[in-house]
Amino acid sequence: MLELLIISRRQMDHQRIGQSFVIPSASQLTRTVSLVGRSTLVDATGCHHSILVNFCTSFQHLNAMSQVLLFGSGPVAAQVQGWYMEAEQYDFCIDEGTQVALLTSNEWPSIEVGTKIVMRAIIQ
Repeated sequence: MLELLIISRRQMDHQRIGQSFVIPSASQLTRTVSLVGRSTLVDATGCHHSILVNFCTSFQHLNAMSQVLLFGSGPVAAQVQGWYMEAEQYDFCIDEGTQVALLTSNEWPSIEVGTKIVMRAIIQ
């Protein structure tokens, strides 16, 4: 009899725990995903990297993030792009297809979700 009482209580506990967890609806998930927006950084070799918009709030943040991403580009690509970055022979721009807007540390716009930022190596 004691065993049945214990089993019954465990089942009741499991039901209470199950009721406390609510599965979010599709609209709630979509809203959550849109809050964690992403942009695309195209490095100097043409590789596309999806990055959080939070890392695009300033030139310094994007510069630091691009250095981190370069390590995933492969040893040769990372080494070549690293050289351009160390020599400060690169820039960032927003590529809108028909128009290119240069991004500088002095003038930094608010980067929106879905923005394509291109890193360009400056060859002299």
